[in-house]
Amino acid sequence: MPATEPLQQFANATTVTLTEITKNLGQLALWLQAIGILIILWIAFNIISLVNQIIKRKKLSIIENRLETIERKLNKLIKK
Repeated sequence: MPATEPLQQFANATTVTLTEITKNLGQLALWLQAIGILIILWIAFNIISLVNQIIKRKKLSIIENRLETIERKLNKLIKK
């Protein structure tokens, strides 16, 4: 009987260690998921900002073209 006691203690110790390891890995996985979600949200925000900037630049270029045509027309009127 005394020979089985150390084996039983070893089995209990490994069970406790494995449960602690799985708990820690579970917590690590939750942190990684949270970080992943934050990264995805950051990327989505940057994509939306990029699209908004592209739209603003197109509108500004249209306004700039209109101003150039108005300036040309005004210069023609002034010369006459």
